[in-house]
Amino acid sequence: MKLLLVEFYCWHDECLYTTCQLLKKSNVEVVLALNEDIKSRTQSLFEGVVDEVRYYPFRKGAKGLKAIWNLYRYLLKGGFTHIYFNTASGSEALKFFMLPLPRRIKTLGTLHNVAKLTSSFGQKMITRCMDGYVLLNEILKERYNKLCKLPVSVLYPIIYPKIDVADIEKPDGETWIAVPGAVSLSRRDYLSLIPQDGAGYNKSVKFIILGNRHKADGNVVYSKVCEAGVQDNFIFFDAFVPDELFYAYVNRCDYLMPLVHPDKEVYAKYLTDKISGTYNLAFAYRKPMLCPQEMAAYEDFKDSSLFYSCENFVDFVNGLSASDASQFYKMKKWNADAQRSTLMDFIAALK
Repeated sequence: MKLLLVEFYCWHDECLYTTCQLLKKSNVEVVLALNEDIKSRTQSLFEGVVDEVRYYPFRKGAKGLKAIWNLYRYLLKGGFTHIYFNTASGSEALKFFMLPLPRRIKTLGTLHNVAKLTSSFGQKMITRCMDGYVLLNEILKERYNKLCKLPVSVLYPIIYPKIDVADIEKPDGETWIAVPGAVSLSRRDYLSLIPQDGAGYNKSVKFIILGNRHKADGNVVYSKVCEAGVQDNFIFFDAFVPDELFYAYVNRCDYLMPLVHPDKEVYAKYLTDKISGTYNLAFAYRKPMLCPQEMAAYEDFKDSSLFYSCENFVDFVNGLSASDASQFYKMKKWNADAQRSTLMDFIAALK
């Protein structure tokens, strides 16, 4: 098996490392074809992990079209048996599929937003050219199966490269709850952390807001926290959080919090159409999550989370202590070998 793994865009590259590791452990010859704009953050990452990394000026007008043509020619002449799209959506993927592919080359790719199957004409055209899709969580399969008949599998991108992290001190007795990602109210319900009716958090509770306070809705959230008088329970950052600091806090925190409340329409999609990045971060680092009670209906969260009622959230948080990781992550799926078997069985079954 020889596989070409493609990322046309500058996002979702956090999924590549897991995919490459699983394929190489199965003795698959893997070549990466990546957007040259992510070269600085990926060049050293894949040394010794894949057989070759090639960079293309995708999405650069006429140069981008030529890059797609060159990728196509390389695929046909390179003896590849499979092409795997790390992001099987968007205009570049659609342009690529306007070129005819021989049936001997099997096509699969990750669908990051199931809703595109109905909302995007381009996605419908891409689907006609695919042999199978990969989703990033089991919770998405129910809606997918209602919208698409192509074979589907699930891959959890939970193998992270080892990086040197900053040395940070966590005071004894404190409970750290990390909320990673851009401080955007369209992605996470940050305002639900603000106590109501004069309630307050214990001094030992610290919410680590792992995003730039001065981007998106960060200053709105910060102002609300200060208005409620609970700023001592929050740690904000005034700039982009570099990886060595970001992952240091992920390593040291007691809990991770997705902050997606499915009773609110803006967040309901994170249980049907797409995932929150916090899910896989928690799965990768075996960190227990704090999730609303509605999410207890799903086995992934049953095995990885504690559940709260929004009405009693302050009391719930004040009752937390340092997490006992041994009570979580019992399922076999969190094991890399199980992920590898699932992926390889799916690829082998494509027709």
